[in-house]
Amino acid sequence: MERYKYSDEELYIIENSQVPFAVYQFLNKRVVTIALSAGFIDLYGLTDMEKQDVYDLMESNMYRDTHPDDLVFIADEAFRFATNGGVYDVVYRLKKDNEYRIIHAYGKHIFKENGVRLAVVWYTDQGAYVENVIKENNPLFNSLNTQLQERSYTNQAGHDYLTGLPTMTHFFELAESGCNVIRDSGNTPAILFMDFNGMKAFNQKYGLEEGDKFLKSFSEEIIELFSHESCSRFTADHFCAFTDEDTAEKVAAQLLDTESGNGIKRKMPLRVGVYIYDNEEISISGACDRAQLACNSGRNDYADRLYFFDDSMMTALEEKQYVVENIDNAINQGWIKVYYQPIIRTANGKVCHEEALARWIDPNVGFLSPGTFIPVLEDTKTIYKLDLYVVDTVLKKMQTQAEKGLYVVPVSVNLSKSDFYSCNIVNEIISRVDAAKVPRERLVIEITESVVADDVEFMLEEIKRFQENGFSVWMDDYGSGYSSPSILQKIPFDLIKIDMLFVRQLEENDKAKIVLTELVRMAISLGMDTVAEGVETEGQADFLKDIGCTMLQGFYYCKPLPFEEVLERYDKGIQIGFENPKESGYYAKLGKVNLYNLSLSSADGEHLKEDYFDTWPMVIVECSGNKISFVRANVTFKKYIAENFPNSYGVDVFDASKLLDKPGARSLNAVLRCAQDGKRVIVDDRTADGKQIQILASRIALNPLTGVSAIMVAILSSTEQRLDYHDSVKDEKIGKIAEEYAKLQQENARLLEEIDANAKIAELKKSVTALLTNMPAMTFSKDVVTRKYLACNQAFADYAHKETPEGVVGLTDYEIFDAATALHFIEDDKKALAMDKPYIFYEDVPDAVGNLRQFQTTKLRFTDDTGRECLLGLCQDVTDAMRIKREYVQKLEQVQNQANVDALTGIKNKNAYKEKEDIMNRRIAEKRQTEFALSVLDVNNLKEINDTLGHKAGDKYICDACDIICQIFKRSPVYRIGGDEFVVLSLDEDYERIEELVDIVATHNRYALSNGGIIIAYGMAKYMDVDTCMADVFERADRQMYENKSSLKKITKEKL
Repeated sequence: MERYKYSDEELYIIENSQVPFAVYQFLNKRVVTIALSAGFIDLYGLTDMEKQDVYDLMESNMYRDTHPDDLVFIADEAFRFATNGGVYDVVYRLKKDNEYRIIHAYGKHIFKENGVRLAVVWYTDQGAYVENVIKENNPLFNSLNTQLQERSYTNQAGHDYLTGLPTMTHFFELAESGCNVIRDSGNTPAILFMDFNGMKAFNQKYGLEEGDKFLKSFSEEIIELFSHESCSRFTADHFCAFTDEDTAEKVAAQLLDTESGNGIKRKMPLRVGVYIYDNEEISISGACDRAQLACNSGRNDYADRLYFFDDSMMTALEEKQYVVENIDNAINQGWIKVYYQPIIRTANGKVCHEEALARWIDPNVGFLSPGTFIPVLEDTKTIYKLDLYVVDTVLKKMQTQAEKGLYVVPVSVNLSKSDFYSCNIVNEIISRVDAAKVPRERLVIEITESVVADDVEFMLEEIKRFQENGFSVWMDDYGSGYSSPSILQKIPFDLIKIDMLFVRQLEENDKAKIVLTELVRMAISLGMDTVAEGVETEGQADFLKDIGCTMLQGFYYCKPLPFEEVLERYDKGIQIGFENPKESGYYAKLGKVNLYNLSLSSADGEHLKEDYFDTWPMVIVECSGNKISFVRANVTFKKYIAENFPNSYGVDVFDASKLLDKPGARSLNAVLRCAQDGKRVIVDDRTADGKQIQILASRIALNPLTGVSAIMVAILSSTEQRLDYHDSVKDEKIGKIAEEYAKLQQENARLLEEIDANAKIAELKKSVTALLTNMPAMTFSKDVVTRKYLACNQAFADYAHKETPEGVVGLTDYEIFDAATALHFIEDDKKALAMDKPYIFYEDVPDAVGNLRQFQTTKLRFTDDTGRECLLGLCQDVTDAMRIKREYVQKLEQVQNQANVDALTGIKNKNAYKEKEDIMNRRIAEKRQTEFALSVLDVNNLKEINDTLGHKAGDKYICDACDIICQIFKRSPVYRIGGDEFVVLSLDEDYERIEELVDIVATHNRYALSNGGIIIAYGMAKYMDVDTCMADVFERADRQMYENKSSLKKITKEKL
C-alpha cells in the first residue's frame, strides 16, 4: 500500500486549521504522518521550526518530548489502535517550554477512497503537570494528574526510565513466556545481548544528554526489530532481546549496520552476543548470561561484530567461579607459588632487582593463568589476600637469601587498585616488612597507571605514604594503554617500566625507536629510572642500553623462576649474579647516559628516521689505573671503530701504559686524566692512518667501592685530510709518520720545531678542531677573549654565506652577520661562559637559504692545549625531530582526560571534581565566582547489597542510582567522588530550579520507601559571599545529607 496524499486544497485547509489535530497512516508496520494542523504544531511548541522539519521529526522521533514514564503506555495504545481499531483515548505528559503539560489525545479511524484507512487524532492541553498537587474545583485536572503519577510509579517498577523498555526483571518474565511460545511453534529461541564499545568516552565527549539521546535512538531501533515487549535495557548501554534462531543472525546483521535504522550515524562500535537457547533446563537469566559472555568475549575488539556463545566461554566462567571459591585454599595449601624474574642493570649486566610474580598450580585443575585468576580477584575485591601473601613470601625469600651469603637485591611486588580500598595496604606492608627485619628499601611497589588514573589525588597520597616510609614506587606498563605524561608530572614515581609492546616494535618500526628514546629521555629529565619489559633479542637489549635505559627485563636474560631454581643455578655456576647493593648508585648513573643525545638529524624529513640516530660516536669506558675497559657504545661508535680501527674492533680492555708511544696516546692520556681529576677535557689527536680527530671526555661517576671511574667519550670530529709534508709523500708512509708524531709528543718542544713536518703538526695542535666536512650539524669554536672564530665546518660556513670554513676563521660575529644577529650570538656566548655545564637552547631561525627552522644549539666552555679559553658550539636543525616528539606527546595526551572519568558509571570522577574545585576556588578568591549550588547525594544500603547479593549487584545498584541522579539533574555535571557518594554542581538554570530538583529527589525517596527502590540521601547548599572556598559549600551540603540519611534510615526501621 502506498502512502496517502491529500490534495493541495485539502492539505492547505488542514495545515492552516487552529484546531490541534493530526492525520496518521499505519503503513508497513509503522505509523507515518500524513498531515499536521497549525494548532498541533503550536500545542507541541514547534512553531520555531520549518514545516518540513516538523514532519521529519514526527517521522523519526514522534515521542521525543513525551515523558519517559508515558512512552510505553502511548506506544502500546498506538499499536493497539493501529492494529485492532476502535478508538484512541490516552492521557500523557508532553514537555513544552521546560515544563510538562497534560495532553489528552482522542482519535478514530476514517476511510478514504480505495479503502485507505487513516487515523485522525485530536489533542487537548489540560494544563501543567505538577506532582502531589490538588486543585480545588478542578476534579478533571486532579483525576488526570493522579492517573499520570500512578502510571509513573507503576512504570518505574517494570520499565526503564530513559527508554521505556522493560527492566531486566520484567524482561525475564516476558522472555520466559515468549521463548516458550517460540518452542511451541517448532522453533528454537535465541537470546541477543548488545553492548557498545566506548559509551563512557562518548558521554565524556558529547555529554550525558547526547548519550541519553543515543541510547533512546538505539532502543527505538531494537523495538522496531524485535517489538517492545521482546527487548530490554539492562543497565547503561547493555540491551537484551529474544527472537527465534532463524531470525537472530539476520536481525543482528541489521543491527551491526553502522547506519542505524532511524538514520542516525553511530559513533561507536556495537557488539552483539548470541546464545542459541536450545537447553530448556537453563533459566532465562542463565541464557542471558551466556549471551552476555559471548558479547564480552569481543570487549577488546573496537569493531561492529557478532559473537556466538560456545562451551569454552562457559568453561572460562566456571574457572572464574573456581577462583573465587578456592583463593583461600590456594594460599593456605601453597598452591600459589611466587616466581622471580631478574631485572638486569644495563651498566654491569648484573641482577639489580627482581619482580615477584604469582603462579597458581592447582592439584585439581592444573595450571591457572594469571590472566584468569588476577582479574577475578580484582573484580571480587579479594586480590589483597594474594598480594599480601606474595609480600610475605618475598620477605621469607630475602631472609633465606641473606643466610646463604648471597647479595639481596630489591624485589618489586604488584599492587592492584582494590588493595587500596579493601584494606590499609600501606600499613599492612610496613608491619610485615618491619616484622621480618628487612630494610624497607628492599621491597619495591609496582602500580599500573590505571590504578592511579581513577583517583589521582587519593593515590598521590598513598604513594607519598609509601615513599615517606622508605619504599620505592614504580609505574608499571607505561605505554600499554592511556599513558599520559601528566600522570608523571603529578606523581613522583621513582621508576617507570616501559611496556613490552614498545620493545617488540623496535626491530620492525623506526618510529618506535624514536618514541622509546624520547620516553627514556623524559624519564631521565624527571629524575626517574627506567626498566624495559619484554626484552627477547640481543638487538633490543643493545639499543635499549645505548639510549640510557637503566634496566632490562625479559626472556633474553631469564624467564621467571621459583626461588629454589634460582639457588640451583648458583649451585651449578650458571647464575647471572646479583649486584652488590653498595655499587648500585654508581651503576645507576652509568645506565642513565643516553648515547643518542646529540642527534645530527637532517632537515630532510624523508630521511629523518634514518638520521635521528646518526649521532657523534660515543662510548662509556671504565678507568682503573692504566686499565681502560669498554662498557657500552652507540652504533655510530661501533661502526666508526670497525671502519677505521679494525684491529681494535671487539677489544674490550686496553692497557694504556703500553700505548703511550702509539697513535692515539694523547686521547688515552686525556681519558685517564679526566678519570683522575674529574674535569671535562677536549683534545685533538692523530690516528695511525693520519686522520685528525677531536674527542670530548667527561667523568660520569666514581665507584665508591672500587675507585673505578666511568668516563663518557665522544668523537667530535674526524677528518680524512692528511698533512701536506711533500708532494712525494705516499699514503703508505702516513702510518709511520703518525707513529713518529706520537713519540715526538713526549720529547722537548724545541726538537719538534726543528723538523719541518713536526712543526706543521705542532701548528695543527694549537687548533681546537678540524670537524667533519659534510657534518649536517653546524659546528664552530671561538676564542673567548678576541671573539674570533678558530674553526668551523662547511655547514656553518654555508650558514655564514662563506664558500669555505677558512673564510670564517679569524672573523668575529660582527664581521660576518648583521649587527642584531651578532649581538644575539654574543649574548648567548655570555650565558654559556657563565655556566659550568653545557648551555643548550632552542630557537626558530632562518636556515642558510632563509627558511624558518627550529635549531638546537649547545655551547660549551673549554680550555685548549695552549691554555686559551675557548667556546665550542654545536648547532643542529631539529625541526622534524621536534615535530615527531610533539606528535608523540599529543598522542599520549589525547586520552589524558580519561583520568577524569569514573570507570563504573561513565560520569566524571573525584579527580575531575578536584580540578573543577581548584578552578572555582581561584574564582572565589578573585571575587568573580557566580552563583552555584552543591548537592551531595549518598546511596543508602549499598553495603547490604554487596554483602548479600555480591559486588556485581552492588555495581549495578550504583549505576542505577547514578542514572536516577543524572536524570533529575540533567543540565548539571554529576561527579562520583566515592563508592556510593555523588556531587552535583548546579549553575545557571539548574541553580534557579535547585529547590524544585531537590524536591524531585525527595519525591523519589518517598516512593522508594513505600514501594521498594533505591533510596538516595541528599543535602544541598548554596554558595554565599562568606564562603572562602568550595569546600565550605560542600561541608554544609554534606552535613545536610547526613541529617537526611539518618532521617531516611529511621523511617526505614519504623516501616520494618
